[in-house]
Amino acid sequence: STVTETATLDRAELVRRQAELKALQQSLTEQELELSTLHNELQIFENAYNRIMGERQNELERLKKRVLDFAAGFDSSGSQTIRDQQKNFEKDWENFSFDESEEADDTGSADIFGEGDPFTPDETLKKLFREAARKFHPDLTTDTEEREKRHDLMARLNAAYLEMDSEKIRALIDEGEANFPEEDKSHSVRQQLSRVLKQTGQVRHRLLQIEKIIEELGNSDMARLKTYCNKGETEGRDVLQEMADEAQEKIDSLKMRVARLASDCSIL
Repeated sequence: STVTETATLDRAELVRRQAELKALQQSLTEQELELSTLHNELQIFENAYNRIMGERQNELERLKKRVLDFAAGFDSSGSQTIRDQQKNFEKDWENFSFDESEEADDTGSADIFGEGDPFTPDETLKKLFREAARKFHPDLTTDTEEREKRHDLMARLNAAYLEMDSEKIRALIDEGEANFPEEDKSHSVRQQLSRVLKQTGQVRHRLLQIEKIIEELGNSDMARLKTYCNKGETEGRDVLQEMADEAQEKIDSLKMRVARLASDCSIL
């Protein structure tokens, strides 16, 4: 009688824990989707920023170096006017940076990935992502070797999701189904319960990780810049182009000042 009662209690606990794990698994799938979507959106935006602003920033750095090279050539016998120009140049460079421009005050600095269309996954693509994450997430296994293989599959899943390639995701689902068989249900109730408890702990830990990563990404300079650009778009403004135009004006102005400085130096 005691053995029967104990077995019944273990079975009831297993059923309860399995239901708990299933609910956590659902949350995990949605959180992984949210994290991957946010990361990809920022990556695409960062690429656009670098494509528009990267070369201009590099040119400003080259001009800065030229100014400082001129400044290094001044000596005590140089013209006071030239030395005053040197101080003005150095003051301008100390006070100027994109991070301190009006746009950056509201948004922060930025980072980005390649060219291409904006990241706009449709519901079909998201559904495929959910299916793959739900079936093959690495935190849903307690086997160390299989866990590593699942990590690799998830990395490729995120890459295919970034490319918005539904065929690649379907192929990954087929690969996962072939390589990761369903759990063995022949184990004792206590063995199954032990495994479910470990899986539950792993999933809870991953959920906390995702929550922290999403918060950090949302507060990043790139996310704030993207939000600022999105706000500008609703107002009919192209903020990145405005930043590029401002940078180009500074480049043109500095080129003229460098030319004048070079001319003045040639007189000495």
